[in-house]
Amino acid sequence: MKFRVDQGVVLGLVLVLVAAVTLLISWSGSEENIVRELDQEPQVSVYMHETGQIKEMPMEEYVAAVVAGEMFPDWPVEAYAAQAIFARSFTMDFMAAGGVKDKYGADVSTNITETQAFNAEAVTDDIRRAV
Repeated sequence: MKFRVDQGVVLGLVLVLVAAVTLLISWSGSEENIVRELDQEPQVSVYMHETGQIKEMPMEEYVAAVVAGEMFPDWPVEAYAAQAIFARSFTMDFMAAGGVKDKYGADVSTNITETQAFNAEAVTDDIRRAV
């Protein structure tokens, strides 16, 4: 039996999830919220678990690689944009909590079991536009 998920249903679920996370984050109301204190795009230190190196990159470059790692190619740009909101919010919160500094000396890791999926080679123009 072949199972096919309608992309519209998946997009709807992603948007509901993003809205819920955004609402929860906005309820924090804390003046210490790192998102409210930024005047420019943050740099992210990324532990590349495949090589053991730490690479610095702009937040949006990291988010694009996360979106590419977590979603299928050929999805609607709107789905990528929704995932980018979630990935960016998760990353900012993860970094504010200390990230993987204790383990690797970096903000995040490319290991999906530690942070989020990451695939810089799969970033497309649509993903860049959505991010």
